[in-house]
Amino acid sequence: AAELNQVVAELKTRYAAEIAARKKAEQNARYAAEAVETAARETAELNEAVARAVSRIRPEIAFIPHRGDLHGDHKETAGAAMVALRPIEQPQLKALYAYETLSETEWNTPSADNAFLPNHWIALGEEDLKKKLEAFCCYQTQVRPFPHPRSPEAVTALARLRGSTVGECAAESFMVLRQVERGQEAV
Repeated sequence: AAELNQVVAELKTRYAAEIAARKKAEQNARYAAEAVETAARETAELNEAVARAVSRIRPEIAFIPHRGDLHGDHKETAGAAMVALRPIEQPQLKALYAYETLSETEWNTPSADNAFLPNHWIALGEEDLKKKLEAFCCYQTQVRPFPHPRSPEAVTALARLRGSTVGECAAESFMVLRQVERGQEAV
């Protein structure tokens, strides 16, 4: 009888543990579904907000964050911009470029999807580079001491590197995501 009581107690314990595990799994599934629903709602709201801004501005040229950036907000913003800037809905758009952000673009997991592959450059003169650094330094919360990528020295070094790849002293580089030439006009 003692053995039977022990077996029954073990079965009750195991059954209780299985019920608890099942309840925990159901609870986790509910939480996951709620998180997906919240994320989908937030994505839809961001898409709508960007679409409203694009419809109001009706840009001919747009610059958006690179979708391969490490920062989640950059990915979401790039995605929302791509939705809002669909060519059928924005026929006036002549060019769409992605830009790199130091300490975001180069710090993501290395992969073909995350690679920033510049194929458009805008040369910067020394005065342009000086103004770029002044503008950058206005964002005091983002400025860090060298060797951090968001230091004035690193910003200058990247501009010099990008420029040297196209025979200029300095340049900004971009990825062309879409470029449309109509008739005689060129971007």
